[in-house]
Amino acid sequence: PLNHEPTWLAVRAERELMRLLHGDCTLPVGVACGQSGDTLSMQVILFGEPAEAPRQAAVSGPAAEPEALAATAFAALQA
Repeated sequence: PLNHEPTWLAVRAERELMRLLHGDCTLPVGVACGQSGDTLSMQVILFGEPAEAPRQAAVSGPAAEPEALAATAFAALQA
């Protein structure tokens, strides 16, 4: 089977973040993930009401723990 490990790790992180946000395809969120060596990075922008500034987070952590990275991003968005 074909599998691109960096892509799979990014997908896992993004899916976990969406789960934590209780989001679906209508949630106004943008996520970008990248991997450098053993580190996975995630940048998130979450839009709310039109008068509100978007919430943003930029986090990084071990690539082997994408769900933990998503939890860190979720916590940063709540701050």
